[in-house]
Amino acid sequence: MASTFLQMQQRIADDLDRQDLYTQIQKAINRAIIHYQTEPFWFKETSTTFPAVSGQEEYVYGTGSVPSDVEMIDILERQYNGDKVTMTEITPFELEAKQSNDATGIPDEYAQYQNRIKLYPIPNQSGITMLIKYTKNYTALSADADTNDWLTYAEDLIEARARWWMNLRIIRDEAAAAADNAQEISALEALRTLNTHKVGGGRVIPTTF
Repeated sequence: MASTFLQMQQRIADDLDRQDLYTQIQKAINRAIIHYQTEPFWFKETSTTFPAVSGQEEYVYGTGSVPSDVEMIDILERQYNGDKVTMTEITPFELEAKQSNDATGIPDEYAQYQNRIKLYPIPNQSGITMLIKYTKNYTALSADADTNDWLTYAEDLIEARARWWMNLRIIRDEAAAAADNAQEISALEALRTLNTHKVGGGRVIPTTF
């Protein structure tokens, strides 16, 4: 069951025995999530589809049915007339060079640039569907009732990291911060182990403490 933003704040405040630091605790929780955003945990992975529109080259995140929470595209697949083709990613510079003649057709390549996807060639048919498998990013928590995947699947990790930051930077208790750091490392190792089972082999990125 997911914790809410307020519930996590309350637990941390109780752990620190400080009910006067909620503003700092809120910042610490969001900082903890940002710190671990590059970890390839399974719960950050999702997928959806959006239509490729005839004559439209660019698809901006958060407009129409294109998702707004894309951090990194893992796979972009074209579905058309019963066929499924994995699109090849190229650089924006390569796409611009190819697209100098405004070529149209059934797209088989794409580039990412400024929070948008650009298809090559420009679609010239209706009925083309793009399946996007991607890693999510997360907006900062703000309202008391806010929650997200981090507070559902990684609450021990986020709490420990937030407490560490509070004790080290705000309360200035280095001994308590060291204990929090040990708990953070333990929670991270446990989550990475679980992630290995979830994704079948694991894609672990080392974290510097």
